Amino acid sequence: MTDFPPQPERPRLKGACCVVTGSNGFVGSHVVDELVRCGARVRALVRKSSNLRWLEGTAAEVVYGELRSPESLPQVLDGADFVFHVAGVVKARSRETYFQVNAGGTRSLLEACCACGASPRVVLVSSLAAGGPSGRGPAVTEDMPPAPISFYGESKVEAEKIAAGYFDRLPVAIVRPPVIYGPRETDVFQFIKAAVRWHFAPIAGKSDTPLSVIHIADVVRGLLDAALSDRAAGSICYISGPQPVTWESVADAIQEVLGRRVRRLCIPMPVVRASALLSEAVSAVRRKPALFNREKVREILADGWVCSTGKARREIGFDPQVDIIAGMRNAIEWYRAHRWL
Repeated sequence: MTDFPPQPERPRLKGACCVVTGSNGFVGSHVVDELVRCGARVRALVRKSSNLRWLEGTAAEVVYGELRSPESLPQVLDGADFVFHVAGVVKARSRETYFQVNAGGTRSLLEACCACGASPRVVLVSSLAAGGPSGRGPAVTEDMPPAPISFYGESKVEAEKIAAGYFDRLPVAIVRPPVIYGPRETDVFQFIKAAVRWHFAPIAGKSDTPLSVIHIADVVRGLLDAALSDRAAGSICYISGPQPVTWESVADAIQEVLGRRVRRLCIPMPVVRASALLSEAVSAVRRKPALFNREKVREILADGWVCSTGKARREIGFDPQVDIIAGMRNAIEWYRAHRWL
């Protein structure tokens, strides 16, 4: 597998009790892996119905609880030094569900942190979707008012507001990553799969729309930086990869990794909109969240999704290491090794 610059040694985490919500998911499982590597005692909070494939074989203690059932949380949080709140939904059938899970779950967790008699450092994983698109103008920064254009983004803003209400009781840091890719991820993977298997890159909207993206290794780097920084408490930071990209440059990176041409397939917006409506209709019949919907179309139509990492670099020492070519090489190697490709 591709070798990245190593994660820094973090002696403060050795022996520390760290709770990770959403620990069985894409981001959460990588956080668990790195905390274990650092010598932390990790409690991986999961629901009883969770798929534990990414936690199997780790040294983490799997503990069962439900963010929407606060009575299940105090024992999980007892003695915690750090809490990484990664759990949330990115796809849901209704605005209400986004708010129940992303905002309501945050409230339950923070209330339980206060009730457990300790004062753990909490890192809330939010999203660039909370800040909203940048358009073709300057990158969005933390001092700009939130301007979400999706229910998901709105629910993350509400979660941030809830967290701000606990700033005087808990050291809470809020981190907003953009699109995340890398091993175990399933959405950007669809773009990669088309490029690797069928040698074309499906691009909806404008191919030159500027985007912030970040490899999972740098996400973990940023979350641990925030957890260990005194300056992060009570504030919001954007993290992102070294440079903005476009879907065109992502296709270029995959092409370089593969060593062969990847054709661009520009999908007309009427087709994109029709696909969203069809996906919503199918989800209504199946009573499951739509894999693609009209909110995603609004995000695609935005003229840019670029965030500034200036504050994160200054205040928590965040220094992303994985450029798009190295990141795509790592992702493709992992997908191949695990027979996803």
